[in-house]
Amino acid sequence: MSNRQIIAVFGVIQNAEGKILMQKRCQPTMPEVHDKWEFPGGGVDFGDAPETTLVRECKEEIGCTVVPERLLPVLEQHVWQHVNRPSVQIFLFCYLCHISEGEPRVCDPEVSEVRWCTKDEAYALDLMPGVKPFLDI
Repeated sequence: MSNRQIIAVFGVIQNAEGKILMQKRCQPTMPEVHDKWEFPGGGVDFGDAPETTLVRECKEEIGCTVVPERLLPVLEQHVWQHVNRPSVQIFLFCYLCHISEGEPRVCDPEVSEVRWCTKDEAYALDLMPGVKPFLDI
């Protein structure tokens, strides 16, 4: 077993009222992330551009086409230590995005809920590590 690194990209998607789209993870086999809230997005595959990953993941997870507008000036890094499997180091990049097509809905079995939130409402959720710094942008 060897440790590994993951690069992940997420989208801060705001609606006309300034609310932010959040999604709840549904991964019972991974208690460290199950039932935690995050932005839509996911891991960047080898050879893919972060923007390409973000567009693909948003379509898969929330059924929407998004347009990444700009990379936010924050890089988050987290290390998850595991007893029975390799530890994982995750680098999180986040883009400010807007929806160009579709209405957000649950489209992926790893997502149990999507919700528009004010920043205060988002802060009150059980958030994945690394989400809060992007809420302050």
